[in-house]
Amino acid sequence: MDFDIQMLRQAVFAGTPRHPEEIGQYLESLGVPVPCSISVASVPAQSQAPQIDSCLILDQLHSGLFYYFSKRSSGVTKELEDHGFICGKHYRCTRREELLRCMQRAVVATRTRELKLHQAQGTAPRGESERNIRDLMLREMRSGDTSLLDTWLSIVVLRYSSRLHAIRRKLLEAVCLLSQHCDRDIFGHLDRAVHRAAGEIQNLYTISDIHKVFPKIIEPIVEALSTGPQAYSSLTTDALDIIQQSAYTGISARDIANELGVTGAHLARQFKSETNETLSDALHRARIEYAQELLAHGDEGILEIALQSGFPSLEHFYRIFKRITGMTPRKWRMQVS
Repeated sequence: MDFDIQMLRQAVFAGTPRHPEEIGQYLESLGVPVPCSISVASVPAQSQAPQIDSCLILDQLHSGLFYYFSKRSSGVTKELEDHGFICGKHYRCTRREELLRCMQRAVVATRTRELKLHQAQGTAPRGESERNIRDLMLREMRSGDTSLLDTWLSIVVLRYSSRLHAIRRKLLEAVCLLSQHCDRDIFGHLDRAVHRAAGEIQNLYTISDIHKVFPKIIEPIVEALSTGPQAYSSLTTDALDIIQQSAYTGISARDIANELGVTGAHLARQFKSETNETLSDALHRARIEYAQELLAHGDEGILEIALQSGFPSLEHFYRIFKRITGMTPRKWRMQVS
């Protein structure tokens, strides 16, 4: 299955796909040099990417971020700051299979730099900054790494200031997202940890306690995810990879079975028995997640987003979106904007 820019857009914040080198090959096909230094600039909406000598620029990948790839080992960050953009440290990449990881680290560096400036000025970070760090944090937490938790909590507390109810909602949202796609062998343990965490979050009454208390609340969930045995077969894992990477194209359960060289009935039975979810439901959920990214970060109309996310009609999109999120796409967009 060919890799494309949409898959790259998802991969930066959704995690590394099955073959990291595939992304490196795609980036090289776009002209990214290897070895290279990667810098990421945080920019206001509607900004134009300044041209910098010896740099390849990806300025359409994510809203509010410009990615610069340079053969130079230094100097790009300063030039970007001279243009008035916020930019963290650059990351040097020597192998193409490391390109995605270095892009992610550069995003973290820039969002962290941005956070420090907001803290000094007493201003609120943008929603996309919180979502970027949250998604990268959740990806790392699934393997036991909590190093980004403090940064994310600082952004949430600064962004929502004295609104404790909004902060609680963000903490609950992170817990729910972290526990998605859980392994069936650890489900009982994880389910108890999630329910316990939800109750403890509701019992948070002071914002000053959040940095101290929330890491303890979420620790049992991280432990369950990082130490649990792998329950998925290679067939189910491959199906999940295809869904994650290609759901927005409108691919069907039959297409996935054909891609994997098995019958639809066999794949459906095995997938359901291992994930407790049908292929159709998994495709719907992945398409809704993709649509949420477009709703949150783009300015396309609802119909255009529905079609770009792989839904055959606006009516179908509305029905599935409301079933999964509990609200309409329009209302959801208003809440996150």
